[in-house]
Amino acid sequence: MFPISTRVAGVTFDNPDGTPRQPHVKRVKPGDTIELRREPDNGFDANAIAVSWRDEAGELRSLGYVPRALAAVLAPLADEGMPLRGRAVRAAKVPRRGHWAPLVWGLRIEVDADGWTARPALRSGLEPAIARALAEDEATPDPGYAPSLGGSRAADLSANDEW
Repeated sequence: MFPISTRVAGVTFDNPDGTPRQPHVKRVKPGDTIELRREPDNGFDANAIAVSWRDEAGELRSLGYVPRALAAVLAPLADEGMPLRGRAVRAAKVPRRGHWAPLVWGLRIEVDADGWTARPALRSGLEPAIARALAEDEATPDPGYAPSLGGSRAADLSANDEW
């Protein structure tokens, strides 16, 4: 269960300042450090956990969010001071929902559970909640976005592949 592997939600949306996320998502490489930051004042979700990445120049780039169901499980832990860390697993072009929809860049990350795993009682309670959250996210993905980066074609792509 740990680390927690999940997709990044909202990669197809623009940031509040109007800058697109897609150009940055496609530049993320496997193993890159991902910054996870709580946004308790987020107008869409009080449990929001923003996903960001530092580019080659050291600029922090917003990539999206931890999926809503998983954020609901992790946010209370983060609010208690548990560290949220992540790393990129894979960026790839993936199909959107819909037969003729264009491909978009998607991103999978691993959320590290440092500090959580050292507390067996907390870990045993978290594992079922995280499993339910990941299943819920898989069943109700972002509108217009692929539910995962799996699949026959997406799994074969690296961040440098172009179709």
